[in-house]
Amino acid sequence: MNPVIVLKHQKYQTWLYIILHTVCLYILFYVTLIKIEPKTVVISDVTHDLFYKLSSEHNQTLSCQCKTVTIPHKNFVLQNIIMHPICSSVFVDKQWIEGLYFSNASLYGVWDFRTTAYSQFKLLSEFCLFSKEIIIQIQKDINNTDFISIELVPEMEIRKDVDGILELQTSSASIQMLSFLNYLRTTIQGHTLVTGLGCTPLESLLASTLDCFYSFECIELLLNYFPNLNQTHFNLNNSILSSNYKNIPITNYLNIFFIENWSLEIDYSFYFNQCSPSICTYTRNHRTNLSYAITLFISLYGGLTIILRLISSFFIKILFKFKNHQNNQTNNFNSQITKVFELKKSIEQLNLFKNILQRTEDSIKRQKIITRVYLILLFGTISALCLFTLLQRETVIKYESNPTIKTYNSLEIIYASTLRCPCSNKTISYKNFLYFSPVFHQICSSSFVQNGWIEMIKLNAGILSLDDWRNKAYPQFQILSDLCQLANKTIIDAIDRFLNQFFISSSLINENDFSKQLNTTLNLFYNSTVYNFIFLKDIVSLIMQVDQFYMGPMQITSSDDKLGVKMNLMFNETNNDSIVQIQFILNEIEDINSSLNKCICAINPHCQSSAFLYSPGNLDHHNRNTDRIYNISGWIQSCLAIESLQFSTFQCLYEDSDCFPILLSFLNKMEMFPSDVPSQFNLQPLIYDPTVTRYPFNVSFSRIINELMIEKWNPVLSYKIFYESCAPLYCSYSQTIRKTSFIRLIITLVSMLGGIVVSLRILTPHLVNIILKFSKKFKSKTNQRSQVRHNFFVQLKNIILNLIKLLRNVIVELNIFTLRNFGTDVDRITVKHYGRLATRLYLILFTVGISILIFYGIIQLFISTKSFNKPSLIVYKHLKQLYGDDLKCKCSVIASTYDHFVTITPIFHSICSSQYVLEEWRLDFVNGLIPNLNFYEQRDYRRFLSAHLQYLQGLCRLSQQTINNTIDNFLRSLLITVELLSENHFENHFNILTEQSKSNAPIIFSRFLFFTRSIFHGNAFMSTYGTNFEYIVELRDDTLIYIPAKAVIYDDECSCGISSNCTTQAIFIERNSSINITIQGMKMGCTPSESFLSSTLECFYNQSCLNLIQQYTNWY
Repeated sequence: MNPVIVLKHQKYQTWLYIILHTVCLYILFYVTLIKIEPKTVVISDVTHDLFYKLSSEHNQTLSCQCKTVTIPHKNFVLQNIIMHPICSSVFVDKQWIEGLYFSNASLYGVWDFRTTAYSQFKLLSEFCLFSKEIIIQIQKDINNTDFISIELVPEMEIRKDVDGILELQTSSASIQMLSFLNYLRTTIQGHTLVTGLGCTPLESLLASTLDCFYSFECIELLLNYFPNLNQTHFNLNNSILSSNYKNIPITNYLNIFFIENWSLEIDYSFYFNQCSPSICTYTRNHRTNLSYAITLFISLYGGLTIILRLISSFFIKILFKFKNHQNNQTNNFNSQITKVFELKKSIEQLNLFKNILQRTEDSIKRQKIITRVYLILLFGTISALCLFTLLQRETVIKYESNPTIKTYNSLEIIYASTLRCPCSNKTISYKNFLYFSPVFHQICSSSFVQNGWIEMIKLNAGILSLDDWRNKAYPQFQILSDLCQLANKTIIDAIDRFLNQFFISSSLINENDFSKQLNTTLNLFYNSTVYNFIFLKDIVSLIMQVDQFYMGPMQITSSDDKLGVKMNLMFNETNNDSIVQIQFILNEIEDINSSLNKCICAINPHCQSSAFLYSPGNLDHHNRNTDRIYNISGWIQSCLAIESLQFSTFQCLYEDSDCFPILLSFLNKMEMFPSDVPSQFNLQPLIYDPTVTRYPFNVSFSRIINELMIEKWNPVLSYKIFYESCAPLYCSYSQTIRKTSFIRLIITLVSMLGGIVVSLRILTPHLVNIILKFSKKFKSKTNQRSQVRHNFFVQLKNIILNLIKLLRNVIVELNIFTLRNFGTDVDRITVKHYGRLATRLYLILFTVGISILIFYGIIQLFISTKSFNKPSLIVYKHLKQLYGDDLKCKCSVIASTYDHFVTITPIFHSICSSQYVLEEWRLDFVNGLIPNLNFYEQRDYRRFLSAHLQYLQGLCRLSQQTINNTIDNFLRSLLITVELLSENHFENHFNILTEQSKSNAPIIFSRFLFFTRSIFHGNAFMSTYGTNFEYIVELRDDTLIYIPAKAVIYDDECSCGISSNCTTQAIFIERNSSINITIQGMKMGCTPSESFLSSTLECFYNQSCLNLIQQYTNWY
């Protein structure tokens, strides 16, 4: 070809090459530098100050993994509590309270403060003690509760969490206590329990204020009227309260446990150190830095140079050929065939390794072989690189900013296992997304709990036969009305308390997990609310049954029968006066199975009788069977009004019942005081609709009250509102994709092409030469069979020496530079020398550059994440040993109930699993007692025997119910964690919860048992056993308008008016004999319940003692 044309083509190729090179580099720099992409930044050696800085700058994406996941609150929460000074003042001191006691207090009358002063101050003192115990328990609960978090939580979120726990604990305890107190008050008023003081000190105290304790004059007045106070020697000036005065009743103080301030201090530094985050990560958007762009340019330069040189050369050749083709239209098919053969010949003659110094035929042939091997290796390497790059996969984290709920649901379907959407609001009040519309049993909204009906029933009481249903219905319906109000208040307060709690979630949870978690929480809430009510009801019923408190009549009467007492005239030999001793008649009702037998309530707690209407003409109660005119279906009479109500059904009150119109007709016949019944009262019967109610029409009221009158809780929750309250700013999810896209593949090939070409151009000639030399050597054969074969090791040694020699020669002779690199004015020997020196310098610089890059890559820190799908426990333990706290295992189920992996079996005292707590054994054991226990002497243990056994049975039953309910609640509660807890963390967390539950269960039981005992004793309720208070009237005193009561005295001059646990040794008293038989370990005292608590169980371990009791129960 004409040299001028060749030079022209080369110029065009050079210009095109320069243009393409410039454009490619510009595009590369521009795209690389302006590209914005998220980058996860890892910070190690995190300090408290550094975390604050990172939190302020990258709050939305900052994540610091805790080494310690479970941290008890006591480690970093300090509680400061200030109670009202009344609870630490002299006014609740034992010495002050005893200074208020008068043994004849009831003589002052119900209008005089001296009558109830001691009891009121005693109750105030016990309320303070009760409040302190609750506060201490709440403190322990908060301290022992674990704060569980996989990540380091900001101080504000911790404060919200702790404040929420405090609010939950205090409000829960307050509502529980108020429900208990209100139920007690309802029971006391409904049964008209009679106090030995004339009026109940409890009601007086709750309505009082603390004004007197702020007044010097008021305290002086107390000193004047209570002379015993002058012996206390306290400083009056220092005793006056000086805190902020508030004119509110004591009941308001009791509602808040006399707390004036409860502050929480968070030691965040200590929490930070306990969490001990090793690294923190956050995501930020950034442009590629200049150093990366330069590095990318260097890596692409060689490949771009080769590719663009080929493209430029190819394009110019094609262009000129196309031009020549247009100028020469005479080409025919033969010329096309000729070109094909020429192409084939040019491929065969292709030689990329021409050497002007080696132009022999063998050298050219070898160069062609090297060219073909080079091309095969080049295309093979490129193909392998493409295949490897395309098949390589990686897990990347992608982000979706401000996702809508629709977007979140779509992502949840595809990326459920890795989707994470941090909430901008991590503490969300339940009331934001949940509300209740509770539906109560229709009895609570019916006419039968309204004043009109109750007043109508009340007008029928007192003028009929004592056993007539109308005579006993008034307290039952009054209790029913009060229970409905109490149930409604309990439910509303509990719901309000629950809705004011916080749902704490650092990340958004899906709708299924949300519903599961909420339903479990709600079931626990329902169960605890209902059980607490049942528990307090059972405690009150147990003590009332055991102690048999005296209940006054509904109407004023002079009949001993209706008063439930018996008058005994006694002569006082000391002053020769006659006195009347009033003895209580133990409550009894007609047995439901026999009209001839009486069931004594003190012996049989299950006494029942059918409810009848009697003829109003017979008021002397003779021949009662003939006077019965109607049996009220479903209604039962029992020992207590509350028990009568619980044993009964409401089937007589339904619209389709034959009973209701008959019952109403008998009530309408009563014409006395018709004006007292409200004229607007419209009595409507109950309507039974099985589609509306879950209770059968003949269900007992006990089942209804045990469900707190609830038909439906009707919770309505909105996941959409929860999502909006959570307000996730972004969602991140892991996606496994091909590590390299097509564009990335091209960039990778271009960046590596230069290195591959250079490497193969250097290595291929030497590789081919080595192979040819070895091939030539092994092809040469010798015909001399007598030649001694060399030893294998000698041959191997020679091969290695030859390889070393060859490698040395290659390195010494290596020259990768050609003549044109040094110009045409230098002779060939000098070019060869310069080429070798340049090659060595090139290799040194290349090695240094590679070493720097390798060293930089080694020292550069980066996080490599390995994934293990569905690992077994064995695999997990192995990985835990290898990676320690760096191992993170996402849970596929974030909320699991403890019963999936925990079993708890409580072991109670052997007495509670013995025959001694069986009802059948007790009834058989006391079967020989005379039903009328008044037959025995006042302090004969046979009067208390049945009550003690009932109390033992009841305490065991309540204890077991309390413990089992606590265990059941614990096992049904949720362990919520996004990541798998380590075995140590799980065991520590479980042990803390178990210890907390073990300590709380008996405390709750004993706390409310103490509360009940305090109120019953504080009100000085009289037992029909006559063992705590007794009425004694002197006949010469005809000025009394009421009968005063006197406290009974026991050992060590212990008065039941001062202490409820006064006792004496339990004995059997033989009639007409001075012999008294003691019972080992047993006590008698003010009431059966208190004396039993002071007793021991020695007798139950001694068969002789049990035989002795059995003997005397059958001996009069």
